Amino acid sequence: MDNTTNKALMIGVSLFVTVIIASGVIGVINQIKKVYADVYNTDTNLSSRFSEFTKYEETNRTGLDMINAANKYYNDNFVIIEYKENVLNNELGIEYLNNELEANRLTYDKKVYSSVENVNIDGIEKTKIIFIDK
Repeated sequence: MDNTTNKALMIGVSLFVTVIIASGVIGVINQIKKVYADVYNTDTNLSSRFSEFTKYEETNRTGLDMINAANKYYNDNFVIIEYKENVLNNELGIEYLNNELEANRLTYDKKVYSSVENVNIDGIEKTKIIFIDK
């Protein structure tokens, strides 16, 4: 009876250790899958982020396009929207645009020229979209 109890105890401990090891392996696999999914999403976001600015590269746009860009990138730390040396994608910039609209110095159909450049500000790479009157 003593030998049978020892064998049962050994089988139980072995089964318990096997379950723990299998759970650990499954947990590691799930973490690896999560890391790969995050890397894929980051790569996809970066590639789409770079291509999203091509519509502003050396093109003719309208005042409405400029306003939409300021609203789209509002408080975006990696994008600067500039018009007449004013940064537009922050609270002061939106207020400036509203004042320009009210004073009829800016209209939705006003023609502007846009260009894109990458700038380094305080060691951070940022995309700068510059609008210039035509």
